[in-house]
Amino acid sequence: MINITSDNINARTKTTETDSEGTFLDVDCIVDEKTLNKFTSTGTPDLTNKTYRTAWTINKYSRDGTCYNIIIDLYNRYQLDKIYLLSKDKGACSIYYMKDYGYQWILAKELPGVFFDTWYTVDLLFNEARFIKISFDL
Repeated sequence: MINITSDNINARTKTTETDSEGTFLDVDCIVDEKTLNKFTSTGTPDLTNKTYRTAWTINKYSRDGTCYNIIIDLYNRYQLDKIYLLSKDKGACSIYYMKDYGYQWILAKELPGVFFDTWYTVDLLFNEARFIKISFDL
């Protein structure tokens, strides 16, 4: 398992949306509730766990807010197995990976019908990569 922090994440736009307590829903909200992570005995995430309260969202009322990407820099090359995504929205997305700087993005999986409050497991087939891109195709 690779430990991802907000320092690893580059999102195309930041948001002006806030939660009920007035906290901005920026990229920190992608990884802010790690203490709520639950795992099975095999080390994989417990896909029945949906207790996360915050999520990252874009600015809904801005031209910057559509068709956006989240790029995760792992700062080193890894043999990637799977990525687990918990969707809190209904937008479609595609998962890409890149070996390192100067290489092309390779499509790993398209998720055309992402549904609210659903876990997705994307098999990355042990490909070597430094970057992962989640591209939301509206």
